[in-house]
Amino acid sequence: MYTVTKVSGQVEHGSQYKVTLLYEHQLKRLSFNMCVGSFGQSRSGVLEKTPTKRDLMCVQALDGTLSFFEQEVFSFSRYLPNFLIPGPLTFNTYTNSFLTINSSWELQSFRYTSLAMAKDEPSRQTEESTVGKKLSPDWSCSIGEETVGDIQILMCPNEECRIVVVTFRNFVCLSGTGEMIFSKRFDFPVSAFTAFLSK
Repeated sequence: MYTVTKVSGQVEHGSQYKVTLLYEHQLKRLSFNMCVGSFGQSRSGVLEKTPTKRDLMCVQALDGTLSFFEQEVFSFSRYLPNFLIPGPLTFNTYTNSFLTINSSWELQSFRYTSLAMAKDEPSRQTEESTVGKKLSPDWSCSIGEETVGDIQILMCPNEECRIVVVTFRNFVCLSGTGEMIFSKRFDFPVSAFTAFLSK
């Protein structure tokens, strides 16, 4: 983690920026991707607007382990069930949950509170594991194909969210609770996408 500080220039070259290392974590597993967000700080679907709100980090390893860090401190790690290969990982601030796609091409949602209270399988337990309930997704939806890029979340004006997933041939839109809203098949293969709200 680095901080970027602006240093005002005293000549015509303009301002300069200084990059300083704040802290670092030595990861115990090979990492695949990560996401940052206000995990566990959601109330009734709306984030609390407090000046002390701090973002946390979640790192997904190649073996399916999610490791959580609160700034300089390691919080906990959880192994996702029925995991084979890593996929995209996104944090949905509206439902306070993590979205990922497993090797069966199912979009799965795991609440942060469920991850925090769960326990790992006996074969996956480490010194960071804590006792809790068995981890299972809150909901899952079959996508049917490998995804292209990330899972994207759109926050609609009526305070609902839409989950957007694009596969090589399909565009899928779901509600925040995993209900299929619509799906569109493309006549061409897709290599990348971005989603936004249009007025």
